Amino acid sequence: MKAHNQQPLLPVRPASCAYQTTSSWLRSLITWVAVACGLLVWSSTWANITINGPAAANHLNTIALTQLPPGASGSVTLNPDPVTYLAPPVAGSAFMNTFAADVAQYPGWTAVSGAALGGTLTINSYLARDYGTRNSATPKSVPRGGADMNATYAPANGEPTLRWIQMFTDNTGPGGAMVMHIDPFPNDVGDTLPFYYTAAEGIDNLTFDDHPSDAVTSVPFNRTVTFQTYEASFNDTTMVATIRDGFSWGYNIVVVPEPGSLSLLVLAGGGFLLARRYRAP
Repeated sequence: MKAHNQQPLLPVRPASCAYQTTSSWLRSLITWVAVACGLLVWSSTWANITINGPAAANHLNTIALTQLPPGASGSVTLNPDPVTYLAPPVAGSAFMNTFAADVAQYPGWTAVSGAALGGTLTINSYLARDYGTRNSATPKSVPRGGADMNATYAPANGEPTLRWIQMFTDNTGPGGAMVMHIDPFPNDVGDTLPFYYTAAEGIDNLTFDDHPSDAVTSVPFNRTVTFQTYEASFNDTTMVATIRDGFSWGYNIVVVPEPGSLSLLVLAGGGFLLARRYRAP
């Protein structure tokens, strides 16, 4: 995959600063004066991606959770909503540090910050989901909440071949500490590449489709999940991932005892059991 070659920055002379010169030294002098006075405007190929939100019918900020035990209520809420723009991550950022920390998942690969893109990202759907009522060929434990995300990127002219890469952050660490990994973690069996979809999955590189979720394991329960999703170009020869710009999305799950319910509920063995204090799963 060839890397994007950014066009050289070219000086643009404002119409109000029209001038004529008769020698090279005079042209140089006027150029330096223009720079010093802030009159010289510089342009580059692209600024950053444009993000368009979903239609109202394909957006749901909050939904109540079903299949909770008696005495509990909860919901899933998108956060951030709307999605937020992410500039290309720089050295020392959380994304770059996490990429380096997870390198055992994709041995030999390194990541560098690339230029911002100039295409259009369309969020086709962004929905808070109660997966307790979702029909699925692969049943999952319930109650469960999450989000549905579907987005399409339309590249600008001259942009390189792109694939998605994603980092997730959630509060599943000890004592609710935040944990970060390149998604998926661990990698699928046989997958030693850092991008989000493997070649074998055959997914359109310009379409992003994800349906993450978390099971509710106790009451009260609080889960915060955020994603940093970037377009990137990958050089298979040098094993360098050039990370471009992208977007952030995610969800919060909150479940609490209803007023008058004094017991803590813990999910274990497929059902809710009464307990006096939290038990680690």
